[in-house]
Amino acid sequence: MVREVWVVASPGAQSAVAEAISAVNSAQDTWRLFAKDVPDAVSALSSPVQPDRAAAELTHWARGVPAVWVTDEPLRDRWFSHHYAACAVISTDGLSDLELGFPEVAYVAYELAQALTGFWLAKSDKDLFRLCHDPAVGCLLDLCSYKPDIRRGMAAGRLCSRCAVALRELGLTTQASDSLSHVLQYVAARGSLPDWHERPVTGDGMLSILHLSDLHYGSAFRFAPGLLRPGQPPVYEPCGNLTDPCELILSDLEGMSTDPDLPPQVRSLAAKVDLVVLSGDTANTAAHAKAIPLRANGPDDEYDQAAEFIGKLMAGIQRLRNDSRTACGTSAGLVVVPGNHDVDWAAGSGSRQRFLGYARFCHAVSGNADYLNSEPNEIVCYREVAADRGLAVVVGFNSCTMSSEQENLRDIGIVENEQLDAADAFLHGARDIPRRKIAVVHHHPLSIPPVAAEYNTYDAIVQAGRFLSYLQDRGFDLILHGHKHYPMAWVHNMRSYEATKVHGWSDPVVVSGGSLTAQADRLPLGVPNVYHLIGLRVAMDSVRPRCVIARRSLPLGGLLHGAGFAGDGIWYLGADHPPSSTAPAAGAGRPWEPGTRDESERAAAYAASDGWMLVHRYRRSPEPEQLFDISIYLAPHKKRGERKQVQAVTYDVGRLWPGSPFRIEDPGNGFELRLSAYGPFLCLASVEFQDGSTCALQRYVDFEMSDLLTQ
Repeated sequence: MVREVWVVASPGAQSAVAEAISAVNSAQDTWRLFAKDVPDAVSALSSPVQPDRAAAELTHWARGVPAVWVTDEPLRDRWFSHHYAACAVISTDGLSDLELGFPEVAYVAYELAQALTGFWLAKSDKDLFRLCHDPAVGCLLDLCSYKPDIRRGMAAGRLCSRCAVALRELGLTTQASDSLSHVLQYVAARGSLPDWHERPVTGDGMLSILHLSDLHYGSAFRFAPGLLRPGQPPVYEPCGNLTDPCELILSDLEGMSTDPDLPPQVRSLAAKVDLVVLSGDTANTAAHAKAIPLRANGPDDEYDQAAEFIGKLMAGIQRLRNDSRTACGTSAGLVVVPGNHDVDWAAGSGSRQRFLGYARFCHAVSGNADYLNSEPNEIVCYREVAADRGLAVVVGFNSCTMSSEQENLRDIGIVENEQLDAADAFLHGARDIPRRKIAVVHHHPLSIPPVAAEYNTYDAIVQAGRFLSYLQDRGFDLILHGHKHYPMAWVHNMRSYEATKVHGWSDPVVVSGGSLTAQADRLPLGVPNVYHLIGLRVAMDSVRPRCVIARRSLPLGGLLHGAGFAGDGIWYLGADHPPSSTAPAAGAGRPWEPGTRDESERAAAYAASDGWMLVHRYRRSPEPEQLFDISIYLAPHKKRGERKQVQAVTYDVGRLWPGSPFRIEDPGNGFELRLSAYGPFLCLASVEFQDGSTCALQRYVDFEMSDLLTQ
């Protein structure tokens, strides 16, 4: 039996929808799609569209017939779509920004395939959430929390084997499954992935950063000339060979910029590097040490060799920028900070002589003479960097000012208050221009567990908590460092216990750079030489990730066989939190200590929310795989005179509930939100009053008294 489905489209999506209906009807014989005029109640919905309200209007209009609305307006939660048991709401807004490599009609057909699956099973996307993949694996049921990942599912044109079995168990028949496959095959065939390298590179609003670390020019440098003896094979490690690391990097960047298998964002980052960051340990001994010449008549000083490398690298990057299809009117910038191997420890404690070789190197590669005359705690690099659609500011810190003469303590990093004060002065002067902030330091800003377990020496900055608190409080978005040659990338989201007293803190992305050219015996076991290509989104964007990080690794022992850098993973990290629209309550900036709270703080808290409190109740859930049905709502504190009238409440309960945050405008039952859960969670609520003011509330939804429900 052929099942009927109605499809309506807003004016901006009608062309793609008409073509998608024809394609889906031609590809299968299980469903028959009919184009209908948009109901007045649906077309009257305001933008951005509230999916639940649109679904209610659509269901009421269709009266039992499965229905789909495709709109070119954004959805309130910025998702692609929402699928219900008998209707679906699909948005085409922002598709061009994602550079999917598929036409709009293929996207609509792909979303229709997901809707038809739910209609057959009478299941919503919430019902099928347990099957969703995050991160994406190339399946129709990919969650796509990173929106461009939908490209993987569209290109694959399939259900993964796990989901195919699970859907059959839920009732998807062989006929319906075959029809679904035909639609997905149509979508995959419309892709233009092999032609991506022919499309213009747009830059995608990102600052492109080439992060290098721990070069160790000198006796620990991996690429030193190999030891060749007549009749004997060359020595692989630790002496290295004649391969030029600069040529390897430039060749790798050029290859990445035209690789059709890489996402467009990564290709554009490789084609237009805006900033080169070197996070310390450029040299190995720093004290004007002599190194093995890397070529005939080449320099034999560690810093001279490093300066030659940087000069050649910057020239090659500029050539790539000029050759790319991105308009690059400026040259790439350079930021360098010292590492513990860049310090001449034989010089007097606190003396500028300790950094003389490093300062001369910085002058050689940047032309900045300030390094030659600075005190150690003034060797802090400031730089503003222009990028596509915005600006960023970079602050480089010197973590190598430990004054101890004991050799076993020279590895300790510290960023002292003088540097933080100097950075504050710079950031204050630039506060109205840059939006993104990048910190560069050599030592680890916090311990990395695998490194801490392997080494008995210090692996993090002394008073790292103070340094991290400073960076988070000033809103730094990205922290780059080196030191222990262990590459990692993560989001640091440690906040104070009383989160409500922290205002404006950032969750910075932290990248540990590993080592570009250290010998194998200087690397953690099994860890290769690496560099990172990082894209930092300059414009604030709460939907797409803040950072795109591509790690490139050099196979251990593979240089003499012509091996080069290769992909070791691509990560999408960080998100922008919406700015707080409420000012902190009186006294909220003061950290809480036992005995410091008084009645004035309680009164201030009541005043900030106008006496509205967030509460919840719950009961046993009849739904499978859920424990409790929960109601979260507003309740006034006591009875008193005039109180602000609430306009709407937006509840954020986390990513496990598709569609979160939920905006509730119905005042019934205290702007109640109903949902189900199998464990406790934190609910954040933004209350909008009719006079235009707002306040923020939170509630930890626990089940501490759930035993009463079982008695």
